[in-house]
Amino acid sequence: MSKTVVMIVPVLIVGFMALTGCGTTTKHLSSTGAKESTVSVYELRASSNERFSPIIKNAMKHVTKTKMVLLAPTLPDYSPHETRENWYMGAFVQSSANNYLIGLQWTYRQLPINSPALSNPYYTNTGDAGIIGSFGGTQYPSAKAALTQLYRQQRGMASAYLSPPAKSKGATVDLGNGIQGLAYSSSFNPMVIWHQAKWTLEVTDTALPYDIQEAKKLVTYLHTHKLPPTKGVFGVNIAGDGDHTLAEWAFGKVVYSCFDDHSGLEAAKMVVSMRVCRS
Repeated sequence: MSKTVVMIVPVLIVGFMALTGCGTTTKHLSSTGAKESTVSVYELRASSNERFSPIIKNAMKHVTKTKMVLLAPTLPDYSPHETRENWYMGAFVQSSANNYLIGLQWTYRQLPINSPALSNPYYTNTGDAGIIGSFGGTQYPSAKAALTQLYRQQRGMASAYLSPPAKSKGATVDLGNGIQGLAYSSSFNPMVIWHQAKWTLEVTDTALPYDIQEAKKLVTYLHTHKLPPTKGVFGVNIAGDGDHTLAEWAFGKVVYSCFDDHSGLEAAKMVVSMRVCRS
């Protein structure tokens, strides 16, 4: 996945039609699985103490012509990890009938949604350091196709799902809170894999002790914070310029995603705070 193109670079959006805001409803949309589940994406309705930040609410108004239920991160549970005085969060919006993507970037001043200035170093912290992350969703022809997409093999800056190294046997590792994982010490692709609820989680691409350390942090956080109640994958790619993290999960035909360019824990915070954001 190219984080500079797929996640951040804006595209021309035709036919703007603002939504009236982020709200709740009771429409049913079943989760994926071998058997139909009663779990609905609307289980993720915002509670009375959760709210969407002004920049997120404004960005969601620019998501147009979509045919799916929209999700977005809420506050106070989700807060970008590099919040500093005199910094602002800018947003790019891409949307079509079957997908939407909101890219988030640090800025030196408040800028409109999709402002050309978001790519200008005079107004923004450009490059990797300026990328916060992104969130969105894509609708597929069927729930089966969505599941196939969810469990596809990936390599790159951010990978949500990878198979263990070929011809390698995993060693059981205690990750705390009653969770055990499998650690693979392949020199090419060391990784730790474990399961929480219906999710498969992985930490990859650095020395195994660091993979395990990161996995324990995530297990501790997710012990008290719930992931969306459906099938999902969560991958942390530890690199020299940040812990690139991608999470994806499926409700019916739709695969939702969250990406953080720097931190697995911050990506987890974004995921658990995702709530229905459509009137």
